[in-house]
Amino acid sequence: MPHPVRTAVVLALSSLARVASATPDEPALRSSGAPLPPLPPASAPPQAEPPPSLPRAAPTAQPPRQCPCERGCDKCEEPKVKTPGSGVVGVRGQGTQIAAPSGDSGSFGASFSLRAEGHDGEEGVFRAGRVAFDLGLGGGTGDVEGLIGGALLLGIRLPLTRNHAPFLRLGFSGEYQGNSRYLYSRFDLPLGEIGYQFVDRGSLFEVGGRVSPVLTGRLRGGLGPSRVLSSSFSAGAFLTARNSAGRLDLLYTRIQAAADAPGRPVDTLQGLACFFPGRIFALCVDAQLFTTTAFGRGGTFTDDLRAFTVGFTVGFGGGVAE
Repeated sequence: MPHPVRTAVVLALSSLARVASATPDEPALRSSGAPLPPLPPASAPPQAEPPPSLPRAAPTAQPPRQCPCERGCDKCEEPKVKTPGSGVVGVRGQGTQIAAPSGDSGSFGASFSLRAEGHDGEEGVFRAGRVAFDLGLGGGTGDVEGLIGGALLLGIRLPLTRNHAPFLRLGFSGEYQGNSRYLYSRFDLPLGEIGYQFVDRGSLFEVGGRVSPVLTGRLRGGLGPSRVLSSSFSAGAFLTARNSAGRLDLLYTRIQAAADAPGRPVDTLQGLACFFPGRIFALCVDAQLFTTTAFGRGGTFTDDLRAFTVGFTVGFGGGVAE
């Protein structure tokens, strides 16, 4: 085949091949044999616009931190167990009135006074103890007048709840008080107390009964001889209420005369009420009443004897909180 003819055939076949592979949009360009223009670069798909940012919610206020302690949250600790009690120191003015077979008499005076009492708190089984101390010294129309006494008892409690519990105590107590008009003394060992109490940290309410033998004791009113109370048996009841604002104590006891001792039983009623203004100052009133029989003109212990004392104390004091 001549060279021009072969060239024409090759060109025709090449054109047919390009036409067969051409896209519908480019028939003319591919059939003409002209070079194809470069394709435009593919554009990136449009990016979706980010949604408008929502306004941030205002931070919610956090509740204040609750601490079990009372000294702030920097050094937060468990609260200390508080024990109920009170203490008073001040000046006491007192009066005494005696009605005795030897004649009626009375006296007035002033003295220094110190009173303190405490109880165990509300936690634990072996925390039902009680301690008390009384001291007074002064004088007046009844010459020198004084008082010293106290009690120490240990015990157990059977908690029904954290604050409520029956209790049982065992210990001893004693007192010695008087002036030239009267004398009262006793020492109880062992002394047992049983009762029911409500304790809430620095607050206390309890009521119960008590029994004890009186190892030694005396009661004298007026100018007659003393009633001997040694080897006697004592029983009574008590009520105690106190917190940081004040205290109230009531105690009744009956000392049964020994079988070989003459006279009726000795009944004693004692009370104390204190108010603590500002939890610094103390205003207290106390009273006692003794009734029994004394040695009379007939030579027997059949005549009535009554001794009454009352006191007012002004000073410093307050409820013991810890």
